[in-house]
Amino acid sequence: MQPMSVSTPLSPVPPAWRHQAEAMEFILEHWSDGYPGVLLAFFMGLGKTKVAIDLIHRLNLATVLIACPRPVVDVWRVQLEKHARFDYVLALLDERAGSVKDKARKARDTLALARARHVPALVVVNYDAIWLEPFASWALATFWSLVICDELHRAKSASGKMSRYLGRLGKRALRRLGLTGTPIAHSILDVWAQFRFLDPRIFDETYTSFVQRYAILGGFERREVTGWRDLDDFERRMATITFQAGKELLDLPPEMDEHLYCDLTSAGARLYRQLEDEFMAWIGETPDELLTVANAMVLLVRLQQLTGGTLKDDRERERTVDTAKESLLEEWLEDLPPDEPAVVYCRFTADIEACARACERAGRPYSRMSGHARAGAREWLAQPNGILLAQIQMASEGQDFTRARYSLFYSLGWSLKDYLQARARVHRPGQTLPTTHYHLIARGTVDEIVLRAVHNRWQMAETVLKEMKEKHVQRTRPL
Repeated sequence: MQPMSVSTPLSPVPPAWRHQAEAMEFILEHWSDGYPGVLLAFFMGLGKTKVAIDLIHRLNLATVLIACPRPVVDVWRVQLEKHARFDYVLALLDERAGSVKDKARKARDTLALARARHVPALVVVNYDAIWLEPFASWALATFWSLVICDELHRAKSASGKMSRYLGRLGKRALRRLGLTGTPIAHSILDVWAQFRFLDPRIFDETYTSFVQRYAILGGFERREVTGWRDLDDFERRMATITFQAGKELLDLPPEMDEHLYCDLTSAGARLYRQLEDEFMAWIGETPDELLTVANAMVLLVRLQQLTGGTLKDDRERERTVDTAKESLLEEWLEDLPPDEPAVVYCRFTADIEACARACERAGRPYSRMSGHARAGAREWLAQPNGILLAQIQMASEGQDFTRARYSLFYSLGWSLKDYLQARARVHRPGQTLPTTHYHLIARGTVDEIVLRAVHNRWQMAETVLKEMKEKHVQRTRPL
């Protein structure tokens, strides 16, 4: 994929919404006051990308590096075509751009071509590649007018290699901009690594001291967060360089939730009870200080895979052991108006295969969007009544699915952030019709606990484990 030299029409810049104009002035004021980094915490669909593009134009920035998740790389091309009213040279460095060495070469070519034409150079690279050699060293050796980290919450892991690299890269940029709808995806501890990139002066110098300042630790070896303290100080510091815009700014049609229930087949129910009994026995034998979410996840995931219809055998091969949800989806598709597109979200790739079979039996065209099939959204746009089968983590960022007014969750992951963002792909600016989110639930299973957790905005994994423990206590309590 060669650098693209883009000449845009000399038409006026599309007008900014009020909150976008206010965000622009907030950023410019902070940069002029000596703050190198600013965070735009915009709810999905409020146009944070447009603010970034307008900044590039207003300041005539020469070299801009944009880091983002892989599915979002091509979204920048679309957004630039929509909002940019200036000439630029663009390099889109996703998996189609070749090896990391190829990406580094194409990025160098982009900067050289832009200098020769006296226009901005925009290099968009995915997070998976930015910290790998030789691109990593080349980017650190390059002066950047601006480094943008889109979906900056991806860098929340303080010890992650990519996150640590972004901390180094930020120091090579004259200006830094973070874009995210969920800066605090799970807890306030997510923020430290993001601010390491934006401006490490805002919070503690080390992650350890940051944790000690705001977290109350307890549990096994005092490693679990049991509460928070000094939150007023945390909020004051975070607000120093953060501009927030929430969902209350949107004027959207209503959204509704519907729950569709099924019973597992007799064979599936028997296997589920067997797995659940093993899980309960394990809970009963495990000391409380060792019973953490992390070491319970394996068994919980197996329970959830089974409600979707699959289970791995002794050789780690996926076997179809139940078809209840698959049949329920087929019925839903048959009742869906024949001219309506829809989005079906799944957690597991095996669930996507089950949904594909249901689509084929229902006679509905479909496309896949998963780790192995990333072009599904583009294919879906060409299908007037198509069904997009999307892996929830892949589709929760940087996508616009407003051509559909129906979404269906075949299965849910453990990330509340991914779930909320997946809903917002359909219910966001551009949506003109009432939106309905359907959830397929196997009665009497972990599905019901996960559904309660997401509707109450609880942390899903912790809630599931807590309810399973309570269920075990009730089962074993003497009469």
